[in-house]
Amino acid sequence: MWLPPEIWIHIFLLATSTAYTPQLYEIDYIPFHNPPQEQERAMLSLADQTMLALSLVSREWHLWTVQFLFQTVRLSWYGSRRLHKGLQQSASGVRCGQWTKRLELSVIEHEDPSYLVKPADIFLSCPNIEILVKYEDDLLPHSAEGVDLARLRRFEWYYARYRDGDHQFATEDDDPSRGQDFLREVVRNAPNLRYLSLVKRFRGNPRLGPPPSSLLLPALVTLHVQSISGDVWTEIETWSFPRLKVLRVDAAFIGFTRLSGRMWPTVEVVELLQDQGSIPSPSEIPFILAICPNAIELNYYIEYVQPPPVDAFVSASVQVVRLHFATNHDLRSPTEDPEEDELWNHFSAHFDMLAGPMFPALKRVVLCGPWSFVAENERFELFKQTLVGRSCKLDSE
Repeated sequence: MWLPPEIWIHIFLLATSTAYTPQLYEIDYIPFHNPPQEQERAMLSLADQTMLALSLVSREWHLWTVQFLFQTVRLSWYGSRRLHKGLQQSASGVRCGQWTKRLELSVIEHEDPSYLVKPADIFLSCPNIEILVKYEDDLLPHSAEGVDLARLRRFEWYYARYRDGDHQFATEDDDPSRGQDFLREVVRNAPNLRYLSLVKRFRGNPRLGPPPSSLLLPALVTLHVQSISGDVWTEIETWSFPRLKVLRVDAAFIGFTRLSGRMWPTVEVVELLQDQGSIPSPSEIPFILAICPNAIELNYYIEYVQPPPVDAFVSASVQVVRLHFATNHDLRSPTEDPEEDELWNHFSAHFDMLAGPMFPALKRVVLCGPWSFVAENERFELFKQTLVGRSCKLDSE
């Protein structure tokens, strides 16, 4: 049966897309968006393998699928030479590197010391890259000096781990800056960067490096900062974000900001991240809204944030609150008496906060994640009635 190429391409996309696939290429903020977990990574890998298999069926199918095969490329220790050459080949009159939108860096060692493939080489072959991800297992030094990054819109940067985890063993070839020099160069050369994520996922002591440099990020809209150490905070504290609208942070960021006193007056959306490694404080919500005095939207994981006292603060600007009901097993210790159920006491305190005088401008509460069990409790019904009484809309996503 003959079908036009457009139909075949649509079929290929349906066969190889997962629920997470669109988020790989998202530039702007999505509430509660997190990196793919193990199951999601497995599905993405299977989708890639399926697309590769489809490309081998016939010459025509290869021409139709090649744009998707090169949409994301990963520079690692294996296959770098073949990748570099493949990006410079052509299909249907278009160089394969032209299709690439996302570059992932995960270089533990060089595959061939006589044929070094660097991120700068990939950028030269792939002029349309919009998303750069530098993973924590990207251990070798890179340079972005002289590279045109005007098309780069999103940069996800992970503080490079050590080869033996927390014990800080490194080889002489490893980047002594743990990726911070590369971070600085990319930010300096990417004037149109809209989304910047800075994450540290291992303990390790802060490094003692060169003094931070003052940088201007003129187009940045979203800043994601998670589990950072003092050396990373010292770096970004000197940076300017004149157009920043979205701030995604955790307890570590709040702790550093308490010491510095920095204000974030341009921020309109605040998200408190799912923080597994810290003891939540009831002062987190009042503090983050105090340093973001013009925030109109507050998003947080309800089981990971302690509700403040009902008279702790008043936010006259917040109009929307999103609650994500991701499970916190430390809270899930129900007793036979529902009135003594720690989890529901926790929920009720949050509901009282939202229904009380703290948010006089509140117009909308949005429930996200696995929240359906909440609707079965009578205390939630009382909360719902209170919101309706003050003309506040209750939605779900």
